[in-house]
Amino acid sequence: MTLVPLILLLNFVFYKKPFSVLAADREKKVRRGSSTNKWYGFYSDSSSSSSQHSQTHRYDYEEFKYFLSVNIIGFVYSGLQICDIVKYMITKRHTMDPKLRVYFNFAMDQVLAYLLMSASSSAATTTYYWTNSASAADKYVEMAKASVALSFVAFVAFASSSVVSAFIFCRFN
Repeated sequence: MTLVPLILLLNFVFYKKPFSVLAADREKKVRRGSSTNKWYGFYSDSSSSSSQHSQTHRYDYEEFKYFLSVNIIGFVYSGLQICDIVKYMITKRHTMDPKLRVYFNFAMDQVLAYLLMSASSSAATTTYYWTNSASAADKYVEMAKASVALSFVAFVAFASSSVVSAFIFCRFN
């Protein structure tokens, strides 16, 4: 039983890293408000300036939207699993019926592991093309490569969680 919380914690941490690295690239600029408004506003750079028009942005590519979405879904799911395990350790009662929980965990672990591999692969191919193009010196390309690599590490952690949930599934049936 001590292996399961450790694997869930690894899933949570490794799911957080890829999308936090990728989402951290949001450039912010400070602009001064109107003369009546003394507040400073932050806004996200959306290629409005002509000098940065050639810079690559993650919002331009469907692969990275898919990649970021799957990593966020996996992060939330892993966080909810950790909350369920902590609640079980404190109260010694599961949130849902144990038999239903086994089916649910097995199905979700399998689905999210495959989604993560699919999203990581699609983002990896785009990142590979960027590395071989003229924009290889771009800071975002380096962050995307790190994010994809961390996502593959997260897949290994989630695949191990999937193996554990498959073992528990087979043990109950």
